[in-house]
Amino acid sequence: MDQTDTNSQTGGAADNPSRQGSRINSVRSGRSKAASLREGTSLGSRKSSGHAAPSPKPHNVTNGDGRTSVVEHSKPPTPTVPVVDENTDETANQEGEGVYVKSETEFILEYIHKLVTLPGLEDEMWTEDVHAQVRDYLYDPDNRIMCFYIDRVLGLCVEFGVPTNAFTHLVYFIKNTAVRVANKEQFIHDVQYGNFGGKHFSSLLRLMSGLYAPLFFGNKMWPDSIKNDFASQLHRFLATLTDIRWRMEGVTKLYIPKEGLDIPAEQAAKDKELVQRLESSMVHWCRQLKEVSSSQDASIVDENSGPLEEIEFWKARTQDLLNISRQLDQESVNHITHILQIAKSS
Repeated sequence: MDQTDTNSQTGGAADNPSRQGSRINSVRSGRSKAASLREGTSLGSRKSSGHAAPSPKPHNVTNGDGRTSVVEHSKPPTPTVPVVDENTDETANQEGEGVYVKSETEFILEYIHKLVTLPGLEDEMWTEDVHAQVRDYLYDPDNRIMCFYIDRVLGLCVEFGVPTNAFTHLVYFIKNTAVRVANKEQFIHDVQYGNFGGKHFSSLLRLMSGLYAPLFFGNKMWPDSIKNDFASQLHRFLATLTDIRWRMEGVTKLYIPKEGLDIPAEQAAKDKELVQRLESSMVHWCRQLKEVSSSQDASIVDENSGPLEEIEFWKARTQDLLNISRQLDQESVNHITHILQIAKSS
């Protein structure tokens, strides 16, 4: 037993020098590689303080237990920087993938597309030339008016003013002030729009009675001779225009002048020129009423019409007479009648 144990211990002692030598070599090799790793790392850090350092290559590292592993250094991803093209309003990244962003002008163009409603207008009529003219109107403060209309040959036309060519329908835009329109909110605030067409007499009557007539009658700078003559002719024109506009729809409409309605009847009766103009308006009323009453005796209904058509005709005539009666009961008509009574008009 003792001899066996002694031999085993002696043999183990004899093997120890070779094993210790291999371990020492392994440790030395690991230390040298670790030193190389530290040196490479410090070199990389020194290079990174300058411009761009090259990507480190993967290398082997020996662990403390003698095993070797591969260490790889991955390059951080390059951040994507948006690139904006001012001409095309397109935002794209460096990889070539673009995301389209609409400009404020394009929003205004789309809004104008919705506002321009003309008979016969097609989407293909909105050419690049038309869009270029719209941009000129938006960007140039001197362009205050822009009109759209359709020409049979040219298609959709744009003019910076009232068109000189014949047209049936018109859409107009008017800037309140000489400004450059930059966005949709400013367009809504600073630009007015409307349409004109179809019923020309209706549009003209609305424009004359709502805008020009109050300006002319309220003018205090003209001499009395010019003002009285112009006012008389304007009343006559408005009376005829009102009659034609409503007669086209089978309705009798009385033109009621607004001149003198805002002053007391006693004061208005002292103005002889005003009394004469009011007399002319009342004479026109009498002429209209005479035409309506005489037309009832005429054979307007076609000979081939049956009883139902004749009944409809008289229903429409009755409704027209009722409308005339309501107009004669208006306060403005009573005020004019009172002025003429005080002035003892014949």
